[in-house]
Amino acid sequence: MIDRILKSSEVRVRSSHPLPSPYAITVTPLRIIIFLIIIFLLIFGFFPVRDSRESKHPRSWIVVGLVVGIVIGGYWLGVTKSTSVPDIQNGIPVWGQSIRISILGVLSGSVIGGILGIAGGYLLRFIVRRAIHNVSAIVGKIF
Repeated sequence: MIDRILKSSEVRVRSSHPLPSPYAITVTPLRIIIFLIIIFLLIFGFFPVRDSRESKHPRSWIVVGLVVGIVIGGYWLGVTKSTSVPDIQNGIPVWGQSIRISILGVLSGSVIGGILGIAGGYLLRFIVRRAIHNVSAIVGKIF
């Protein structure tokens, strides 16, 4: 029925494939590699560590977690994007996008993201250090 209405209409509507949802998860080789690296670090990071010295690593994981948390949290809570509904004019869809930035959202998101980033930095500092130590111990036993 819709096809019949479109064929009888004076305005020509271009049929196209629907755009993917902005929240659609697409699987790419890069995302698979990143996922496997994260799983690898988590597996080797939770093994017990023997003969481990006190951590002499700088607290750069915590600082990086803080900065990344501030940026992601501020963007997530402070910036909203909205697209307009397509307006069909002679078969050509016209798209519009507006970006709104809320100062209060950016500030509150930065504070929340900073706190979560510090916690994530401590967790990564612990897990990555153990994972590196465990992998080097396994490689040392093999070779």
